[in-house]
Amino acid sequence: MPGDFFPWYNGWDRSGEASPSGVCISHPEGDIKMVSTYSEPVVSTYYNNTSPDESGNYWKVNWTETQSGYGVTEAGSSGSPLFDASGNIVGSLTGGQASCSSPGQPDFYGKFSYSWTSNGDDSTRQLKYWLDPANTGVLSLKGTDFDTAGFYADFSADAEWITPGEAVVFNSNSSGNIVRYQWLFPGGDPGTYTGEIPPPVRYGSVGSFDVKLTITNNSEDTDVKLKKAFIKVTPGVFPNPTSGKAIIFFGKEGADLENATIYAYDITGRKINFFAKATDDGAGLVVDLSTLRRGMYLLRIVSNGNTRVVKVIVSK
Repeated sequence: MPGDFFPWYNGWDRSGEASPSGVCISHPEGDIKMVSTYSEPVVSTYYNNTSPDESGNYWKVNWTETQSGYGVTEAGSSGSPLFDASGNIVGSLTGGQASCSSPGQPDFYGKFSYSWTSNGDDSTRQLKYWLDPANTGVLSLKGTDFDTAGFYADFSADAEWITPGEAVVFNSNSSGNIVRYQWLFPGGDPGTYTGEIPPPVRYGSVGSFDVKLTITNNSEDTDVKLKKAFIKVTPGVFPNPTSGKAIIFFGKEGADLENATIYAYDITGRKINFFAKATDDGAGLVVDLSTLRRGMYLLRIVSNGNTRVVKVIVSK
């Protein structure tokens, strides 16, 4: 292949799940590249059969009219790929009745999942031999241009500050032709996970915890993203006891601190005055009880109709 070519290698999905929407790209009648769109889920069936059948080895597709009209298929389109909404191939065109004169008729695509191993044992009759020679068991693979500069690991979380017992949802923002994901969650449950999107990770102990993601591509190259002390698990109030100042953490539940009303009471129920402000990152509320006597106090925070009461011990 000439060095100045920059081809894109299509991704694929062999899970066998019905795609809710997507496109086909073909050269009908040898014409320039055309795009056909479907906006309703494909239907599992057999070739030229309009009745649904989960055991079928074809996807039945009906095309949708777009701003530029119906993008159907015609002679010469056979073998063209059917893409799902994620841009992965899920089938290849065998035939059908759709045409420019009959845009409402269906087309039939051989299932990528069926062609994986079910067409025969010979290497020329199954995709698995060529697309998963290492027997990784991968169900889908994202498309790539094999630009090694674009192969990197990264991730994000729906929260970094939480309270004990809360769970964090992690999402991979990695890029490249990735075949394996390995997560490490010290202090979390689960502590490890192999896959792109891990289940919610619950933290039961107070502390700061690292998160590590290692990705691997087809060439067994790896990239690692380690975020030190990424997840901060704090008690509801810290420090407690306090010499005067303490931070109230709201965890993932959050609080509308700008519109919150805060009251403080001593052990006898007498309302007292104090100073409070939000932390710089908005994750908590700083309360200054330094003018108060030694003892236990109750703080009542009312925000958006919800009330939270915490106990703070002042020790001097």
